[in-house]
Amino acid sequence: MPAKFKAHACHDILPPLSTENAFLSFGAFAGIRTFNFDSKYSVDNTGWTVDATASITADTTQITVTAPSTPASTWFKAIQGVVVPHSHTLTFKVSAWGWGAIIGWRSTGEHWLLTCSATGKIQVLKWLAGATDYVIVFSRSAETSVPVVAEILIAFREISFGEASGGEIYHNISLYANNKHISTYTERADAGLITADIHFGLTAKTNTAIAYSSVRVPELSNVLDWLSIDPGEAAIGGLGRAIDGQHIKFFMRFDGTLRAWKPKLVTAAQTYTDIEDVTQKNITIDARGLKTHVRLTGGYTQAECARPDLIAKYGHRFAEVSNPYILTVSECFEEAGLTIKRMEEQLETETFSASYSPLLEPEDRIETTAANRIVTSRSVQADGARMVDSISSRTYVYGA
Repeated sequence: MPAKFKAHACHDILPPLSTENAFLSFGAFAGIRTFNFDSKYSVDNTGWTVDATASITADTTQITVTAPSTPASTWFKAIQGVVVPHSHTLTFKVSAWGWGAIIGWRSTGEHWLLTCSATGKIQVLKWLAGATDYVIVFSRSAETSVPVVAEILIAFREISFGEASGGEIYHNISLYANNKHISTYTERADAGLITADIHFGLTAKTNTAIAYSSVRVPELSNVLDWLSIDPGEAAIGGLGRAIDGQHIKFFMRFDGTLRAWKPKLVTAAQTYTDIEDVTQKNITIDARGLKTHVRLTGGYTQAECARPDLIAKYGHRFAEVSNPYILTVSECFEEAGLTIKRMEEQLETETFSASYSPLLEPEDRIETTAANRIVTSRSVQADGARMVDSISSRTYVYGA
């Protein structure tokens, strides 16, 4: 992945190393062969906004963008409504030239369009607020080696140097086809993108229909500069360094699959009632470890998150956290907020015994008569003629 330092760019031409890759690499080193990750987006037919007169069809495997016959030489866009990180990767498969991907789209309409022409030529176009047409900002002078049938990876990386205001921001867009580096474009950007929500999209040019399959934006897309493991060190040691400072949950499932994800809004997996299920209930409240204001310092920038609701209840409690892998203001702010939530989870814990639930797993959301909880741990015991779960849980704080 390229890194822009003033007037110089360095690039090892390898695909970017993401947090998801770290789990795959260290997991393979530890003998794990199956993994389960979440996505910010995977192929779905919902949430798309399509240019007038164009159309989109989608199912669980493929999205087809169809453009009308007029006007001539116009790119028709389909924008996905899901918000993606300021550093992320977009992957999809194509079987013909003429495709295009929208990168860094924001509500003002500004975005980049990375295209592969009908002859395989790569260009990066830019749409500015209030514009009537694209501006070519990067173009390969000759046809490229992009295969007609290819698995495409587009890496978008934002790097912030300095404070949110007055600092320097650089954006890198790199294209890979079948794991081979094709091209990279780097530019210094305006500060308006630092806090803006960004989206991605897919395109088709006038009088064409382009099919995109296996479209995905991984959830664990933070770009890492390096991974390391010492001689004789367990894989968990290297993984711990790679994800240090990120609020990531992971555990081994019953079938040998490594599950890793960021906490977020989920539905309850189980509901417990005092009358029918719960016995030996105990609730503990402890606010000693709670922070209500966190500053997260990244590699070259920082951001702060303060929770007025918690400050009003528990007072101003400040902490500073460092994570050199985070290089954008938006991701610093996200991780600062998640750090507070991680402490908020521990405000109230509950332990209880209940009837055995064979499908319940650690980190599942459950509902009790006291509150919504997250399963911290569970053990199963035989009690006469029935099986009993002993469950330790903490507060669920990620939405209704």
